[in-house]
Amino acid sequence: MGSIGYGLSITLWISGARLVGAARGQVIFALAPFIGALAAWPLVGEQPTTRIAIAFGISLAGVVVVTTAKHGHEHMHGGIEHVHPIQADDIHHRADLIEVLDGGGHRHLSFSHDHEHLPDIHHRHTH
Repeated sequence: MGSIGYGLSITLWISGARLVGAARGQVIFALAPFIGALAAWPLVGEQPTTRIAIAFGISLAGVVVVTTAKHGHEHMHGGIEHVHPIQADDIHHRADLIEVLDGGGHRHLSFSHDHEHLPDIHHRHTH
């Protein structure tokens, strides 16, 4: 049972990191102890202290800030190759902007555009 749970968690972590980026994925993954504590308190009959409630609030605020931060500007996408599921409504995967490769991967053609974005697999750039 442990190997199934562990294997599933790693699979979900890798999939999530590809979608939201490694930094945001790690912040979300780091919520596990908080979720565990919230689930455990009722099971063992403990009540959180004021300090713990404040710490939870601060931590949750940090997670919200990191996971919802977006910015937009003109940016260039280089011709990269990678493998991940393609979403039909994703502007980075229009048929005229990608070349599907054998083995499930795809290559992006270089193009420039402007939109709000997160630092994800398609938006790793410096400012």
